[in-house]
Amino acid sequence: MKVAILDKESFSSLVPLEVGAYLRAHGWKTVRSLPGVGSWFANARGQEQVTIPVPQDRSLGDFLERMQDLTERLAAFENRSALTVLGDLESSGKDVIRFRLARPDLEEGSVPLEQGLEFVKCARDILNAAASSAVQPAAYFPTRSPREVAEFMGNARLAQTERGSFVVALEAPVAPTLEGQEDFLPDPFERRVTRTLAGALGALREAAIGNDATAFQRSIGVGASGNMTQALASALEICGSQGDIEIHMSWAATRPAPELPRRVAFPGYLRGPLETATEAYKGTVLMRNHEVLGRVYRLTSQENGTEAILVAEIEGRRRKIQVTFSNEHRGMLSEAFRSQQRVRCTGEMVLAVRTASLENPRRFTLVTAEFEGERLRELGAE
Repeated sequence: MKVAILDKESFSSLVPLEVGAYLRAHGWKTVRSLPGVGSWFANARGQEQVTIPVPQDRSLGDFLERMQDLTERLAAFENRSALTVLGDLESSGKDVIRFRLARPDLEEGSVPLEQGLEFVKCARDILNAAASSAVQPAAYFPTRSPREVAEFMGNARLAQTERGSFVVALEAPVAPTLEGQEDFLPDPFERRVTRTLAGALGALREAAIGNDATAFQRSIGVGASGNMTQALASALEICGSQGDIEIHMSWAATRPAPELPRRVAFPGYLRGPLETATEAYKGTVLMRNHEVLGRVYRLTSQENGTEAILVAEIEGRRRKIQVTFSNEHRGMLSEAFRSQQRVRCTGEMVLAVRTASLENPRRFTLVTAEFEGERLRELGAE
């Protein structure tokens, strides 16, 4: 059943710039534009060419009528209800993160009040942790949030509740790209936050399923933190061992959608690994742009590259450091392993009590005899 919208005030929230971005993202092309008046978009349906005008001036007396006509035409073209299309147009300028709580005893999408409030807090804390990592990754954020994070969280919105078990939807407004510049402009901070969130959640799920301490450490480089695992574990406590938490990303149409997971699910039984990881993160140190100078101890071929164990000195101690290099360096790594020639590279060093890893390795080189000689002379001078 397709529902018609009779109240014209329902269209007052539509923003012409975001409507245009939605149309372009769904294959519509601008065929005419009059500054200060509006733009006309066209798309083909079979042999028929359909044109939709988008007004620009909200002060026009018939602005709401035009937006209603636009919505109804688009609904007919997409063969959907006007109500559904209106909802998509309203959220076209926002990244929407939906946190779904599912467990066997939930009925009609309601939960006890205290649990519902706690679940909303968990969703808020997960988003705040992603925003902090978007500024600068860290294993744990014990202090107050940076200015960028505070501003982002101040602009984020708690959307209307949705059907389907118990769903909390958070919205992050995302500034649109300029038409014709979609591939050249950097992402605004708001999109960096939601990208960080999607990447971190995917990495944490894999680490938790494998109960893999090394994978948890590596997740720091893509935005995971003890704050995020702590909030996830608290959410899983609400859902219980028989339930799960599902987090779904809907990307704003005003920007190209990133190639990241749109849906990540955490079964209730992952609460234990996430709680353990939280404690480990609190005892982890992240050293950015750290240079490693050491020898290759072991090499292993992986699907995503070559995994190396380097032996190097860190803060006066010899440590084994796990590093995954791209396959282009496999030949040089094999040569260094055979000859025991030292290698040098830079990255983000993640130090825990028993493990160490170098994330995002770069500037990889084999150490030359000339460098070794200079290094010995420096040590002698010291």
